Parts: sequence; C-alpha cells; structure tokens
Amino acid sequence: MAADQLYPRITATGPTLKRDMLWHDLLNFRETGATPMELAARLTEEGKATGTAEGCAVRLMPLLDELAYMVGERRTEHVGERFKAFRRGGSKGD
Repeated sequence: MAADQLYPRITATGPTLKRDMLWHDLLNFRETGATPMELAARLTEEGKATGTAEGCAVRLMPLLDELAYMVGERRTEHVGERFKAFRRGGSKGD
C-alpha cells in the first residue's frame, strides 16, 4: 500500500517548495477556497499526492496552518474549515 505523500515528485527536503506548490494549488479554488479534504482529493486525482485523500488531508493540515499565519504577498485565510489563497493587494483568487 502506498504511503500518503504530498507532491511525491519533489525531492527537496525542506517544506518551502511544497508549501509554495500547495499555495498555488489552493489558489486554483478561487473565491470558494477549499477544505483540506477537497484539496487532498484534487491533488490525488491530479497525481500530486499518493495514498488516500483522507491521509493526504491529514498531511496537508500542518502546511495549511503554516500558510494561514505567513505574512507576505501570498496570503491564505482560514475561515471555518476552508482555506482561501490570494495575493495581497489584489483580488482574492488572482
């Protein structure tokens, strides 16, 4: 059985690249944002995650939480169960 992995083709050991990739994938959800499960399901369908969507959603949570507290041009809001990515100074979903 395959282990739950996020972005299995990325071999860098630091979380920065995966966090950047995750922000870009979250940005694709536009104004609606996504729950970790919705995001994990899409990543699994697109081959950007392996294993189960449930397992990947669990692995997404620390990265999503980090994104929600980062300050900079790329922003992420955590509203209820949903996360929304946007660029600071632009409209959400840019």
